[in-house]
Amino acid sequence: MIEERATVKAIDGNGVLVQTTKQSSCGGCQQKDSCSTSVLDKYFGNKQINMKLSTNLNLSVGDTVTVGLDEAIFVRLTLLIYLLPLCVLILFAVIGQQLSDHYMIGGEALTISFGLVGFIACFYGLKYLIRQRLDPKRFNPILLNKA
Repeated sequence: MIEERATVKAIDGNGVLVQTTKQSSCGGCQQKDSCSTSVLDKYFGNKQINMKLSTNLNLSVGDTVTVGLDEAIFVRLTLLIYLLPLCVLILFAVIGQQLSDHYMIGGEALTISFGLVGFIACFYGLKYLIRQRLDPKRFNPILLNKA
């Protein structure tokens, strides 16, 4: 279980609005003054994330809670969203290359076109799959306890 601390910002019936801050581990070394990553982190790091979650815990505004997300679900979604489109892109590019060789079409245009078509089709297919077929409640974080 991946766990994160959050603060209760509002309560609405059985649901609560919690806020957590995305923090970077960068900037803790001796090179932080000359490192470009720590400079970027100053401008783009520490973003606040708001989530509305359901709970049976007795909470009040300002309480600190522990929010958890199942690791297995996180890994599966990561593979689905990142690895599958990359594999489809490569597969379609190989198909485009084979067709280009078979029909003796010069250049890389067919390979690139097929790769992009496969990637875009996979993107929209995943978008449809996530919206229509997957139960979003399985992927939502849960409130584990009051800290």
